[in-house]
Amino acid sequence: MNTIFVNGQAQTTVSALDRGILYGDSVFETVALIDSQILQLPQHLERLAEGLNALAIKADINKIHHEIEMFLQQINDSELLAKSVLRITITRGEQSRGYKPLKGASTTRILSLHQWPDYQANTYTKGLNIGISEVTVSEQPQLAKLKHGNRLEQVLAATQLPDTYDDAFMLNQAGDLISATKGNVFIKRGNQWQTPIIDRCGIEGVTRNAIIHWFQENNIDCLETRINANEILGANNLQSAFICNSILGLTPINTLLEKKLPLDGIKECLEIRNSLVKQLIIAA
Repeated sequence: MNTIFVNGQAQTTVSALDRGILYGDSVFETVALIDSQILQLPQHLERLAEGLNALAIKADINKIHHEIEMFLQQINDSELLAKSVLRITITRGEQSRGYKPLKGASTTRILSLHQWPDYQANTYTKGLNIGISEVTVSEQPQLAKLKHGNRLEQVLAATQLPDTYDDAFMLNQAGDLISATKGNVFIKRGNQWQTPIIDRCGIEGVTRNAIIHWFQENNIDCLETRINANEILGANNLQSAFICNSILGLTPINTLLEKKLPLDGIKECLEIRNSLVKQLIIAA
């Protein structure tokens, strides 16, 4: 069994001249496969199409969808089909060197299936210990929201993360909260949920958007806004907070820079998480 497809074929290699390797000229999606079902697949394909369009990479989303279905049909590992991570990567393809892409080149389409991360049993009930990274997120409005292949800021932040922390908040140069290294962030203060606005930098997460929609459906106020880190670091400034992505789901934050958040906040996060699991938005 092969758990990697390249351009619709079972193989594990791409050209050394692929622009995804040379320049990170690509977009990708990381999605949850649960009981042979891909969670939020239409939303992931929509974001993939938006990223391809923004970078002017021509690819047929319907063809990609078909290749995903064919790829999963040849997987006979029951453990992977029960719960695993599917990554969809689309690069501009193989071309000669030089930043300016050539017209008419074929894209490279990579599908790979991976084991589910080995999270600790109490990850969700205990919550995460969060620091603040010294690696800032650069602002580039034309790349904001996109899940493109250049993720070196997150790589640096994760590399420098002390062992005492599970993750770290990442800020822009102005000191505004953008995200964590692993996903989007929601905080609650003054009885209002807030999440950083994604207009200058950061990734517009599929799970982030689903949670915003969940808040709307449940008549809970949630504001997309600028959040300066200094405003949330003082004692008792946060009532609750969580990190979210398509694999981690929704995970409460227990401490921020060693300062504990209220236990009621963790309980509230878990209630939201349970609702999202029941609606098959995130994995259990």
